[in-house]
Amino acid sequence: MKDEAQIMNAVQKSAPRDAGISMPFPISPDYVKKWTTPRAIVELIANALDEDPEANVSWADGILTIEDRGPGIAQDAFVLGASSKTSQQIGQFGEGKKLAALVLARDPEIGEILFETVGYTFTPSIENRSPLDGIVPMRGDKAAATLVYTLYPGERTTGTKITIRCPEHVANDAISREVFLTIRMSRETSRQLPFATNTGACPVLSLARGRHP
Repeated sequence: MKDEAQIMNAVQKSAPRDAGISMPFPISPDYVKKWTTPRAIVELIANALDEDPEANVSWADGILTIEDRGPGIAQDAFVLGASSKTSQQIGQFGEGKKLAALVLARDPEIGEILFETVGYTFTPSIENRSPLDGIVPMRGDKAAATLVYTLYPGERTTGTKITIRCPEHVANDAISREVFLTIRMSRETSRQLPFATNTGACPVLSLARGRHP
């Protein structure tokens, strides 16, 4: 089986710089219906903090930015059930990146979503097509809506930057939830907080104040 580097080299060689490779993901937009957009953003922030305790989070001009200096997003981000999460990490479910993209893509209040990571960039969207088209009969006159990733070659060599066009109230809702969950976990596991709660150094707290950490 090809490793991650081989696959990304194939992506870069087979696509022009301005073209993307489309990858339909066989998962319904109705999956995890109880997940809200703020919860999806919480998962992305938690993953960033797991990769880099000094990850930056900011909201300005309608854009929420989550950026870390971790190793980047590997193949398991696209495979349900594949996770290397440990009990000492914030995003314990191991499916956060996978499901957050779906939840954000299906929300009409959310604009463009862009994941820039080591070697490539991708955007999630909901489209009426399926990898089963032409093979398995459809129910009705159109294909079921599914999550589609479009991948582009990228120049980034470290870390991940996620940008999400969203209203400020959505960002602030996610931030307040992340602060609560992170503090609660630190108390339950004796894990040191990745930020100082008494100085305002927490990246998510500074986001809530509307400025970059």
